[in-house]
Amino acid sequence: MKKFMMVFLVLAFSGMGASLLALDEQLPGTLGKPQSEINLYIGLQSGNSSVRRSAAMQLGRMQSKDAVIPLMSILHDSGDENVRIVAAWALCAIGDPIGVYAVKRAVEFDKSDKVRLQCAWYYENLVRPGTFMFLEYNPVTSMLFD
Repeated sequence: MKKFMMVFLVLAFSGMGASLLALDEQLPGTLGKPQSEINLYIGLQSGNSSVRRSAAMQLGRMQSKDAVIPLMSILHDSGDENVRIVAAWALCAIGDPIGVYAVKRAVEFDKSDKVRLQCAWYYENLVRPGTFMFLEYNPVTSMLFD
């Protein structure tokens, strides 16, 4: 009976170890991370735009340095403007120099005016004030001078 129990325990623990290694191979850098953070990385890969935006927003709030590369990929490759905008915010909130540089480059090279403007705004307000020139808009005075 003791041999049977020992064999059973060895097989059970080896199976758990293999599943943990498989998870680490699927999502590099996740071994030892809380399950909630792993779920957010999985959310970044979702086909649902709302899930991707929510995951990016939460990873930005957590200032997860490990999320920088996936967020840069989203900023560069996503077809959804809103997902790219949230990825830019998250990269600026995290503050990693590589991610911040990607946002600054998106200001120049993104195909969407909306994304370029939002990237400039986040860079200006979260990273380095005075980088981009934003004019103050006052609707009352602008009507007076039209």
